[in-house]
Amino acid sequence: MVRDFIYVKDMADICVAALESEKSGIYNAGAGEGTSVNQIVEAVRHATGRDFQPTYKVARAYDVPRIVLDIRRAQEDFGWSPKVPLVEGVAESWKWVQSQAAAVR
Repeated sequence: MVRDFIYVKDMADICVAALESEKSGIYNAGAGEGTSVNQIVEAVRHATGRDFQPTYKVARAYDVPRIVLDIRRAQEDFGWSPKVPLVEGVAESWKWVQSQAAAVR
């Protein structure tokens, strides 16, 4: 399975760019590139320092094998592009999760 993942700050940035723009319409917000679920697993392993084995299941009949968004319109109309690479975004997300867990203790 391949999906188009985007870091939350990049998503916030495109929302702000859209709000500040005179343009209107439908825009795709993503990285504009595909990332396999296995690549996500590796990024999580790297960020957490943990070794784990994912459980694979048979795809459901309605699962689309590959979803990659065309972000050219947002780039052209807003001058926006995602800035945070996948591995960095996963690592930042893990740091945030750890900070929240520490705050609850």
